[in-house]
Amino acid sequence: MYEKYAVNGTDDDNEGSIDSEFDIEVPLSHCYSIDNAHARGVVTVSVEPSGARMVSSSHGDLRIWDFGGFSASNPRPFFETIPFEGQPIHTQFEQGLLIAYGSAPTAKVHNRQGDLLTETARGDMYLYDLRNTKGHISEITAVSVYDSAHFFTGSRDNTVRKWAVENAKRGQEALYVCGSRQSQDHVTSLACDEKVVCGQNSGQILLFDKTERPELKLVEDSAVKAMHLIDGQLTCLTKSRISVWDLRNAKKPIMTTRVIARDMAQGPDGQLAVVREDEIEILDKSDLQRVAGTPAKEATCVAWNGTINQIVYGCRDGSVKIAFDPKVSTKGILIALGKG
Repeated sequence: MYEKYAVNGTDDDNEGSIDSEFDIEVPLSHCYSIDNAHARGVVTVSVEPSGARMVSSSHGDLRIWDFGGFSASNPRPFFETIPFEGQPIHTQFEQGLLIAYGSAPTAKVHNRQGDLLTETARGDMYLYDLRNTKGHISEITAVSVYDSAHFFTGSRDNTVRKWAVENAKRGQEALYVCGSRQSQDHVTSLACDEKVVCGQNSGQILLFDKTERPELKLVEDSAVKAMHLIDGQLTCLTKSRISVWDLRNAKKPIMTTRVIARDMAQGPDGQLAVVREDEIEILDKSDLQRVAGTPAKEATCVAWNGTINQIVYGCRDGSVKIAFDPKVSTKGILIALGKG
């Protein structure tokens, strides 16, 4: 299904544009919908950096969609699998790695073709000291890809572990302790560059460098649901706000805005797309103020790919939608639409 939307509810000759004071090319003028992408609600969507393929996941299943491989009139997934049966599947699709995790203490690593490369080791739940386990002993709750050969996982066991793809079955490469095993805290989100940052359900944020103990602790107002880390600047989504921290001088956030959102994605140049109640809202990076929005009924998750400048979001009815603007978007769903 193909629809034409009006940014901010307008419908005139300037459809798709926003106030000229903002230098943001927002791809919201049109929307393409894969109505039956999944039988149940969409849990996550991810788009690989090149923008050639995207991944959507639901309760039990995962599907890879190749924009150059399907027609808009008959969209079919390039690949589909059931990584963990009967579990809500979360994904990360970065650096040629597709990582899937559900409610288990292990994660499965696929390549962009869908081939299973490895599965992380499972830890021994009977060992009291988690530093002696070779993997998580509780549900994995967050993943962040470092490069094409390494990634991080966070878990309800309150640890973050770094894995090498080629040795993941044998055990983690490094371990970072976020708290005691008896703590009610657990990892809820991850981000990494040269360092790794984890958010917890208590609102605590921990930054790790080369040791298993955190070198920096920050405190948010509530559980950290999502985070993005670029050039030392950390953007966090909690239950009640979005905040931006400069990790080089992190006494307090450099800006905040009150918002209740289900998910958050970072687009080109740092602008944000957030999933509000029945809307995708665009926030300007300079002050976190709204600059655009579009209807998104029952949206659950969002991804914004800067290479093709298209916003993908999943919905509770199992559909996957792709917002774009022919004036500022390239390739991606435009390839499929060109085939008819």
